[in-house]
Amino acid sequence: MLGKAIGWGSLFLALTALPSQGQTAEFLEKYTDWSAYKHNAPKNKVCFVVAQPKDRRPKKIQRGPVYFYVSHWPDDKVRNEINIRIGYPFRKDSRAELTIGKAKFNLFTKDQAAWVASASQEKKIVEAMRKGSLM
Repeated sequence: MLGKAIGWGSLFLALTALPSQGQTAEFLEKYTDWSAYKHNAPKNKVCFVVAQPKDRRPKKIQRGPVYFYVSHWPDDKVRNEINIRIGYPFRKDSRAELTIGKAKFNLFTKDQAAWVASASQEKKIVEAMRKGSLM
């Protein structure tokens, strides 16, 4: 579960979303549970925040690190892109559910990641994160 803390925050695994190897993101600032970064490639600018859960359930699942990202891609006019790295591969064609307080959101999965299918849902998730206390 991630604690409430949209003051925007921490990311280094989002670099896997950047197109070429060896690219680095610049750390901007840490805000409570989140860290903020930016990467200014000529055609692939991205600003993002990342946080890790404070608790994981069930505890007996073997997995790698878990990260929750919110990214902005200004060149593509994309804001509040939600991405979750879960630390183990999802089964093919599986779905995931994100719960923030009482709000629930469906996500699609691929490999070790989950995303929201529509930009309108991403906006609702960010609003729920601002109002919620647990995710």
